[in-house]
Amino acid sequence: KALDAILSPVLSFGIQDTKLALAATTSGVKLYAIGSPKLPDVLEGDFLEVIADLTSSFRVSASAELTFSGSAVLELRVGTDPDNSESNFALVNTAGTLGMSIYIQFEHVFGGTPTQSLGVNIPLKICVERCSEVYANRYFLFLIGDLSLVVSPTAQLVRGTLTMDGWWYRALGLPFLHIGDIVLGAEWDLKSPI
Repeated sequence: KALDAILSPVLSFGIQDTKLALAATTSGVKLYAIGSPKLPDVLEGDFLEVIADLTSSFRVSASAELTFSGSAVLELRVGTDPDNSESNFALVNTAGTLGMSIYIQFEHVFGGTPTQSLGVNIPLKICVERCSEVYANRYFLFLIGDLSLVVSPTAQLVRGTLTMDGWWYRALGLPFLHIGDIVLGAEWDLKSPI
């Protein structure tokens, strides 16, 4: 009974509301898991209750991907809950699973050099048309900002990207202007002299 009293708070840590997905495509196989951290119910005191409240709004995801071209990627990500409100501006990815997140990623191309990345990812949902109408009639753009430090035996890079996911038809109210899937990026090799 004494051992149970000691171990039960430790064993009640975990992940709740877990979702698992396995995807197989012509390019490879990916296993993905996401959930919220679960802290023991026995936490007492003001500070520990604040910590419990903070972690209840976080999501943790892990993924492993193996491509048929010969690479493997492991990723661990901690982020905020997605903002799935009907506002005209929100922090949410296109899948609706995460808001802003930090991540660590390990990638290895077989026969090549392994790389590690540490970064922050900020997905934005922005209303661009019919923003004052009911939510179902609004048109949103999804922008994804990513800033990371990529380290390999041959390079140390600071990399930033801004990606637009999807198409904006009749952009800026011009019937002939369609903008889609734009990627803007820059990187700086820290090992190279300026």
